Order: sequence, then C-alpha cells, then structure tokens
Amino acid sequence: MGSELNKTKEFNIQLEDYSIRNALGQQQERYEKDKTQGEMDKHTREAIVKAAEINLSDYALYGAVEKLGNRIIIVVSVLDVENYELVAGAYREIINNEDMMKEAAMSVMPEIAQEISKQMKDTLARKEEQEKLLVPSFEKEDIDISVENLNLLSLMMSIDILNTGKYCVFPYNRSRDVVDDTVKWQNQEMEELGLFDGNMKLAENLKMDYTFMGTIGIMDYKYYIEGIIFNINLRNPIFHFEEIRSIGEAISVIPIIAEEITGVAEEKRMRERQAREDERLKQILAEQTQELLKQAELRKSVR
Repeated sequence: MGSELNKTKEFNIQLEDYSIRNALGQQQERYEKDKTQGEMDKHTREAIVKAAEINLSDYALYGAVEKLGNRIIIVVSVLDVENYELVAGAYREIINNEDMMKEAAMSVMPEIAQEISKQMKDTLARKEEQEKLLVPSFEKEDIDISVENLNLLSLMMSIDILNTGKYCVFPYNRSRDVVDDTVKWQNQEMEELGLFDGNMKLAENLKMDYTFMGTIGIMDYKYYIEGIIFNINLRNPIFHFEEIRSIGEAISVIPIIAEEITGVAEEKRMRERQAREDERLKQILAEQTQELLKQAELRKSVR
C-alpha cells in the first residue's frame, strides 16, 4: 500500500518497521492486562500512530485484512497523528479463498490508493468548516460477535460517514483512551452512566459536536444493524435500521446507513424528486407549446 500511495505523488511514505516494533513493545504491558485480541488490535493502531510521531510524520496509515462473518475485508485508514482524526479510508471485500487471497488483496491496492489520495485532499480542504463527530465502537445485542468485528464495523462506518463529507470524524479507540488519560474516567464510571449517557459524556469531554451509536444484533430471529447520530446539545437523534441475513452482509448496508443518518440520502431523494418535477414541467411546457403552435397554424389556414 505504501508503494501504491507513493505513486500518487501526494505522499512521502516512510516504511518504518523498527519504530513500530519499538512502540508495540511499549504497548505489550497494557496488552498483557487486557488479554483480548480486540484490545491488541487497538494497541497496534496506537503503536503505529506513536511510530509516526517518533518519525515526525503528519499521518499514520493503518491497514488490515479482517474476517467479518463469512466475508474477508481489506481496510485501510489514514489518521492525523496530532489528534487521531480520520482523514481518509477505504475498504473492499476480497475473495474468501486462502490460495487466492494475497493476489486479490494486491489487485485492489491501486484503486484504494487512488481513493485515499483523493479523499485526503477533499477532507483537508473542508474540515475547518465541519462539526466534529465521535464514532465509538459498535455494541452488540443478543448476538455472538467478536470485539474485532465490532471495531471493524466502527471503522467501516467512520470511513463511510467521512465519505459523505458532512463531518470531521474521530474513530473509537483513541478517543476512549483520551478520556482515560486526560479526564481520568474509569470503566466502572462509564458503566454506571449507561451506554447512551456514557457516550454522550465521552463526546462532551472530547469537545465533539455529535456522537454516533451503532448496534448489531438479532431481533425476531433476524439480524439487524442500526446507526444513530446525536447532536450533543440538542440530543435529537437521526437513525436508520437495516435487516441483514448474516453478519458479513453488514458490508453492503453500512454505506446506506451512513448516508441516511448524515442526511445525504434525503438530499439525494430531494434532488431526484426535483429532477422528476423539472422533467414533468418541461414535458407540460413542451405539450403546451406544441398546442399553441397547432392553434397558430389552424388560425393561419382559416385566414
């Protein structure tokens, strides 16, 4: 991925394996306490950002190949080292075949690199004017799903919300650590507040304007995935709900949810309605014009 991004001539890529290994070593003690793969994934991302800081880099690139249900997803994100803001990202489904997986991953790299290059320019051009959105990890409801998958859903949603161009997006993992390190919250206090109030308080302390809440679960023997955006001050929710046949199918509905809860989908529908109305009026005008021409021809023939 680094070499593909270099080809866009928009980046000066530093492939710094030693710094990442060193930073990972510093994270190991925390991992030993957490003892979960999901937490190790979080520490790995933090280590990559730390390595970027050591090398005086402006951005850190994190890429992974993850399994979501029966789907294989390759996901790439670019984070601002200073504040852990997501400035670009992309994900693709690749073939779930061990013999062909590497080739499939390599085949989508150029496309992802071009997408990230364009997205970064767009994000940096508009972000000063945008409100801030916190995207914590997805929650689960009556469903067996790993922490890694919940974090992956959160990152995919962050990428798709960023793609709408509506918000500055701040993903889950680092944000919660900022609260732990600077506001000195404890997990018990978060649990006592509950999911809704805990996320709202988290967003308030991080000086966000909005917060996202996502849930994946089972209801009436059917899988579902839901996304909600709350305004921190007004707390008026915008939500969207989609049924899915399997956990892996989330990849096809997350972009839909992102567009619905950010208002982009409604804007598209309004433009489509306006286009249909314009076409209808255009047709009426054409018919009226044709009728006037016929009447003019008739009057002319009578004279």
